[in-house]
Amino acid sequence: CSLILASLILTSALYADDASLWREYGLVQTATTRLGKLNVTTYQMKDLTGALAAWEWLRSANSQACDLAPFCTRDPNRIVVWDDNYVVTLEGGVPTKAAVDSVLNALPNKRDTALPAIFTFLPHQGLVPESARYILGPASLQAFAPELASAKPGFNEGAEAQVAEYKVGDDPEHLRLAVFYYPTPEMARLHAIHFKLLPNAHVKRSGVLLAIVFGP
Repeated sequence: CSLILASLILTSALYADDASLWREYGLVQTATTRLGKLNVTTYQMKDLTGALAAWEWLRSANSQACDLAPFCTRDPNRIVVWDDNYVVTLEGGVPTKAAVDSVLNALPNKRDTALPAIFTFLPHQGLVPESARYILGPASLQAFAPELASAKPGFNEGAEAQVAEYKVGDDPEHLRLAVFYYPTPEMARLHAIHFKLLPNAHVKRSGVLLAIVFGP
């Protein structure tokens, strides 16, 4: 039943264009309820990693960190919260922290696991706020870094990545950085060869990590 429900959700009119991305991130089910004047939408993901990826994707480029939850962003129209294997959006007003806590505490089947290792490796200096996007497979790579797709990064071998934008000095143009994490240094070494063949790509390996600055 859960697979049928997830299929119906993924083919709904609202998210039809993003169905492959939701599948890759591991959407289990979603629901929308009212909390006073607020529209509250919950996305239950298969695991914490998928929830992190969905949270980074759903937050807007204009959002800012907020103090309603440990992982929370706010823009004029929406608040997006990541909590364990859930992402929650709140629209239609500004909730209190108590209201947000009540929503998060009521979420069923929560799974709390360790943060993905790659989450700690993305450099913070010069990082453009809210620009990071988690790459778990071909769909998210095509959505957020299609320039790297031809390198065949090895997602079937356990690779994962984060892509973000960086401001360097006074240059108005942002640099784009992808950090790939591989299960072994040998896998990272082999895939570095393919990335180095890409145009306008600068590649450096350190152990199980590959850093690629790409674009114009």
